[in-house]
Amino acid sequence: MSNKCCCDSNHNESKTNLTRNLHLLLSSNEFISREEQKITPTEMWILTLLICELEKQDFLPIIKNSSFNKKLNLSIRQIQRTLLNLETKGYISRISGHQHKTQLGNAYELTGILDLLKKIDSYMTKFDKAA
Repeated sequence: MSNKCCCDSNHNESKTNLTRNLHLLLSSNEFISREEQKITPTEMWILTLLICELEKQDFLPIIKNSSFNKKLNLSIRQIQRTLLNLETKGYISRISGHQHKTQLGNAYELTGILDLLKKIDSYMTKFDKAA
């Protein structure tokens, strides 16, 4: 998604989508049956940051480990392990050496987690209609 200013009519819709995605992310473990696929609290923080970054820009999130470190107060090693775990679980894909304009770094594709959130949203929508 692209950057939105306060006067943009799509701003509220973008904010609603972000809020919905984060709500679904927080409840995702209720829908994951395999224990090894469940999202740990640290993974939840990193996914939240990645989803927020994706909503703010119109390209894949490019975030350096030092940015995670500053924003989440986690060690670089803990961030590396968590990103690797998220890749292993299939929630994110790392694109090394990605460049967008002047930014160079690892980009993260969030297809895995976003697909899971869509499935959860679909289920919750059907459940809400049935209630």
